[in-house]
Amino acid sequence: MLKTKTQTPAFSSSVQAQESLRSTTKTPTDLEQVMSLCADSDYVITIDGGGSKTLLQVIDTNDMSVAELDIDGGVTKEIIVGPTNVNIVGFDEARKNLEELIKALSKAKVGPNKLDFIKVEKKSVVCGLAGILSNVDKKAPIIAMFEPIGVKDHQIYLGGDVDLAKLLIGEEGAILIAGTGSICFSKSAGVEKRIGGYGWALGDEGSGFYIGKLALQAALDDEFQHDVTPFVLTDKLCELLNIASINEAIKQFYNGTIKPPAIAKITPFVFEAAFKLNDPKCKAIIEQAAGELAKHIACAVDGGSKPAFSIYLIGGIFKNENAPAFIEMIRQQVLYAPCLEFVNIAEENIAMRVILNQAKVAQTQRLEFV
Repeated sequence: MLKTKTQTPAFSSSVQAQESLRSTTKTPTDLEQVMSLCADSDYVITIDGGGSKTLLQVIDTNDMSVAELDIDGGVTKEIIVGPTNVNIVGFDEARKNLEELIKALSKAKVGPNKLDFIKVEKKSVVCGLAGILSNVDKKAPIIAMFEPIGVKDHQIYLGGDVDLAKLLIGEEGAILIAGTGSICFSKSAGVEKRIGGYGWALGDEGSGFYIGKLALQAALDDEFQHDVTPFVLTDKLCELLNIASINEAIKQFYNGTIKPPAIAKITPFVFEAAFKLNDPKCKAIIEQAAGELAKHIACAVDGGSKPAFSIYLIGGIFKNENAPAFIEMIRQQVLYAPCLEFVNIAEENIAMRVILNQAKVAQTQRLEFV
């Protein structure tokens, strides 16, 4: 009995496709690039970077499990650092956070034999960073950052978070990303649409920044208009933004002291005040954000060739305990809602989700020769 190679069993069926890819001059698709890397790796470093945080997990391709990393005597399955969205935090801070991520990984031991990860020969990187699509000149220096841990440029896939998320929807469907920023993407009948994703200054409707901004506006209105109903979150905003009075927020935001991620961090408190305290102003903010995201979805699915769409929901907005109620608020404002399936995958590492999804497909296609 002759079986296919077991070094990376979940991807063994993609080896022929990999060789074909290498022998053709055709530009490979994003999915082909990712599958090719995985087929030739024992471990795949997956990175999901956004405007509030960046998550790293490692896939052991032998059994398609999340590998445990032993770092300085502590065992973990994930490394989390600060934001890496260049549009929001700038390249210097994004690079600093990636350096922190890579430094932690360089100390890691992996596998049952506690092998130094840096010494693993067959490894690759699948990295999705929000904001990289509008900063393609930053790709080369980011890719070069992985060389100290033994990963060469040809072993790295670096794309936007949207690039990776698009691989989840196949030929028909949509994704809605709402974290610090927001963007929606759909594909139907061979037509691709992008809605939003223009950054905090030009868009990001319904995002964490958007919700935090509206809360900040409500607090400022209360301060200057002496509203008879004081805004419930004013003191909390001052605490979060490290300011003595709410009117200081204006100057500190425009001089860059208060950055968009700090505004986005207000969002969980707005949700809490809306759903637990039943505060009318916060409820209005959440409803307004839901309406903006509903507009994104409506535009995305309009003209779709199928009567039913899957909408993958990604980002921090969909992670809080009130996410189901918020999603329902969105659903109620979309004309096509009865035909839509909302799939919340916000808690997942998107790069990892793509790889594991494809592993399942490859597993069903493996051949054994008797």
